[in-house]
Amino acid sequence: MASCVFVFYILEFFDEDITAILHALFTLRTGARNYYA
Repeated sequence: MASCVFVFYILEFFDEDITAILHALFTLRTGARNYYA
């Protein structure tokens, strides 16, 4: 539970940076070609 709260705090504190990184990782996992054809 504490780890989840900590992660949530990090996501909120570094909202822009984390979302950009997660989006990049998501596009790489699902295949960047689908988005950048």
